[in-house]
Order: sequence, then C-alpha cells, then structure tokens
Amino acid sequence: MIMIILYHDALHGYSLLQTTGFHEIYLDVIALGGKLGVNLFVLIIGWYCIDNTPGYIKCIKKVLAFDRRILFCTITCFVFFGILGADLTWERLLKSIFPLLFNTYWFMTAIAVLYLLIPTLNKLIYSLNKKEFTAFIILMFVLWSIIPSITFQQYSGMNWNQQLQVIMMYFLGTYLKKYGCKHDKKLAWGKIAFLIGGFHIFAVIILGLLGHHRIPGYLRSGNYPTTLLCSVCIFMSFVQRERTVIPAVNGIAGYMLDVYLWHENIFVESWLWLFFYKLPVILPVHSLIALVCIMAIGISAGMVRGLFENIIIRKIYYIEDCFISRMMIMGDIILRKI
Repeated sequence: MIMIILYHDALHGYSLLQTTGFHEIYLDVIALGGKLGVNLFVLIIGWYCIDNTPGYIKCIKKVLAFDRRILFCTITCFVFFGILGADLTWERLLKSIFPLLFNTYWFMTAIAVLYLLIPTLNKLIYSLNKKEFTAFIILMFVLWSIIPSITFQQYSGMNWNQQLQVIMMYFLGTYLKKYGCKHDKKLAWGKIAFLIGGFHIFAVIILGLLGHHRIPGYLRSGNYPTTLLCSVCIFMSFVQRERTVIPAVNGIAGYMLDVYLWHENIFVESWLWLFFYKLPVILPVHSLIALVCIMAIGISAGMVRGLFENIIIRKIYYIEDCFISRMMIMGDIILRKI
C-alpha cells in the first residue's frame, strides 16, 4: 500500500507541480512502485485461491463484501462533501451508489470481476498439464508484455487493458504455486529483485537527466517485462521466508483496503493532494507527511466502518447473504433440469 500511495502522489504531482529537473525525476522514481504493489496483491490471490477453489456462491458473497466496504466510503463522502457544497452531479451519484458497476475504483472492479471468474479460471488451470500451462504463461507474456513494450504501447498494445493485467497476474500466481521453485531451493529472489529495482531507478534517473521523461512512464507500467519479473522476485522472496505472525501488523493490514478507498475517492482526491502540495516543505518530506496522514486517516476510517457494521447493519448483511444463497440454489436447480 505504501508503494501505491507514493504512486498516486507522483501522478497528482505531475499535474499540480508542473516542474522539471529534480522534482520530476523524484516523481518518476517514487512512481515505479505503484504497479508493483498491484501485481503483488493479485499474485497473493492466485497463490492462495488455486488450492482452495471457492464456489460461485462464495465468490459472489466476496464481491458483495467488497461492495459493502466501498459503499460505506462512497456514500459517506457523497453526503459529507454534499453538505460542504461540492458539485453533486448525476455521474457522481451513480458512481457513489454503484461503485463496482461504474468503475469508481478501477482496481476494485477488476478484482470483483476476477473473483467471479476464479471458479472457471481454476477449472481451466487444472485441465492443463505443466507443459501446457507453461506455454500458456509464455504466450500471455509475449502478447501482453513483450509486444506492447517493444512497440511502446504499454497501455493499449495487443488490446491490453487493466482487467487483462489482473487476470494475467492471477494465472502467474497460480503457476508459481503449482510449479514454481520450491522453498528448499534458496534462489536469491530478493537479490534479483534488488538488482532489477536498482536498474529501474538508475534508468529513470539517467533518462530524467537527459530530459526523456516520457520513457519512465513505460518503465513503471505493470506489464513491462522488468516490472513483472521484479514483482515475481519480490513475491517469491517473501514466500521463501519463515512466516512470523505479528497480530498488530495483521490488524493494520486489514485496514489497507480502507486506506485505498478513502484516499482515492472521487471527492477526496480532488482536494487531498492539492492540500499536501501546498505545504511549504521539500518534496521528499511532503511525500512522507502525505503517506503518514493518508495511512492514519484510512485506518481510522476503517475502524469506524467496523464499529458501524457491527452495531447497525450486520443483520442486513445476514439477510442479504441468505437471499443470495437461496437464489444460487434455485439457479443451480434450474440449470440441472435444463
């Protein structure tokens, strides 16, 4: 989440600062980690979902759980900023009431679609042997990483889009779980990731000094070959480590979705970054202040949401779950008769 926040910091900084030199190079560097964070998140989903394939009912309930958390944020912000006099257009109303349908948060919509597809995707994966699955991974890598990169079409080459990126990373995560290097093979994943990351940073700095600020935008793309490799290496380096359960860390991690939702809300982001970039501090200090404040606000909002759900609307969620379960059972009966 830290990498994603810094990535958003850089994206807003490009338009708000409109500077060159050190500031632009600094923004290019901190923007490198954004898509790494996205890739790592989806790799984790693939790693854990391949061994325990959820049913369609469970996937629908998971998507509804996402939607509830999003709705708490979007509706709260819509009402709060409406009271403050924000421009409440019909588009913003629809994006607040139906955040997944109207792509209010592209990543949440992509993950929701992925979860609905997981039962089918896992059936496809289990139907392939190692040779076929390896060929499939290589084909995706060539189509949606190599070709868009060498043609400088990271964001559109071979009809690539964010949804395809999420599905590709899911397949890659499942492949690493099924056929990746075993834990006893101590390949230096961390060192490889460090070398790739160092190359990226060095390349961005050199390109920035030479005045080529368009190219770093391609280097930070989630489907860029070195970004993909760095994502895999970082992920595998953590997989190889012995798991240490730290309750406090796990508790904070549970609120990271709230951090993402609140700081990227369509009402919040319009003034949040403008506020931070008006602070009379140098750029790295500004990033640190923004990071700490966004994390603190998001975690606090997540705690409030948790209390609200436990006290007021848990019964509504229970009724909703029961209704979905009954509808899926009826659908299953109808399909069997057909």
